[in-house]
Amino acid sequence: MSAVFAVAAVLAASCATAPPAAPPSQVPGLVVETPRASATPQPLARMRSVGPLGTGFAASGDFKGSGKTEIALIQDPAPTLVGERVNSQGSRKAKELLLADDYDGLVQIAEDQVSGGAHVLDLCVALTERQDEDEQMRILAKKVSLTQPTPIQVDSTEPEVIERTLEQIPGRAIVNSVNLEAGQAKLDRVAPLALAHGAALIALTIDEVGMAKTAERKVEIAKRIRDLCCQEHGMDPELLIFDCLTFTLT
Repeated sequence: MSAVFAVAAVLAASCATAPPAAPPSQVPGLVVETPRASATPQPLARMRSVGPLGTGFAASGDFKGSGKTEIALIQDPAPTLVGERVNSQGSRKAKELLLADDYDGLVQIAEDQVSGGAHVLDLCVALTERQDEDEQMRILAKKVSLTQPTPIQVDSTEPEVIERTLEQIPGRAIVNSVNLEAGQAKLDRVAPLALAHGAALIALTIDEVGMAKTAERKVEIAKRIRDLCCQEHGMDPELLIFDCLTFTLT
């Protein structure tokens, strides 16, 4: 059993509303990210697969990218694909376009990813060469949300950037991400933003000790984040997406 599915199984057993042996796809409030093979050609986009996804998540409503088109985060057939080429940290081309304020070029990359099969678009514009991440993200998110049908995944470590970006998106978004590496202070700022805008929230299994490496530690951190988001901030547990941060086998 992989670490991801071990986490899902233990969380399922700990949920009073779920049967002890519930598989990950039936655990309320649990969405895990794990690599999965896809038959969809992906020549135009570096994509991350998201799955399996808790069945209750879709019941809380599909996500909207443009405000006009609903996109189910639970894709049938699975997996849900996240396009990550509009990302200053992972794409040299995106970085060059951001430095040149070429937003039309970035929108074209987003469109190419949708054409290539992406169901969600991750946007990250953080640059050491510039100090206007909030403004660049505001402009880009607005342009992408008005031209592409897919939900936007707001990828930033800065609560101010996340807040300003969510205000530009007419549909429901995904916030990427929160963790407990520096304690819960940042989570306490980001969770209310996600709640106010109806956004889903990706949570990484990292705490003050570091990235969890065993299934037990991943479960421990996931439970802690779930309790903070749901009990202290009132988030719907079905809007939490847990990224268990497994290493790729090579």
